[in-house]
Amino acid sequence: MVFICSAIFGPVSWKAYLVVLLLPNTLLFAVWRSSDLAAATRRGAGLVLLTAFTLGGLTTPGLIGKTAASTLEMTSVVTLAALVLCAGSLWFRATFAPRSERPTAASARRPGTSSA
Repeated sequence: MVFICSAIFGPVSWKAYLVVLLLPNTLLFAVWRSSDLAAATRRGAGLVLLTAFTLGGLTTPGLIGKTAASTLEMTSVVTLAALVLCAGSLWFRATFAPRSERPTAASARRPGTSSA
């Protein structure tokens, strides 16, 4: 997540820096192809991948024309695709975090107070 956020929110963000998005793409693709997971989880991962791929591919001049592709690049549609992948990765992590890592009501208390 650190690499993705640094590529998106860094002072200079060129498309070549977004190579770090291969990691969440690979993760979500593996989730989508997994037969061990629930169908809803697989559909969610597939939807995230399809959305990010569509948004990222819209800036190709051969698909929609040079003027429209330039307009979409100026509106940061590539950054939006990266944010979709980032959100999908965070969703997957929250969904499949081990029970010991999930926040509980007891862990939300202020430090220094005991539960006993």
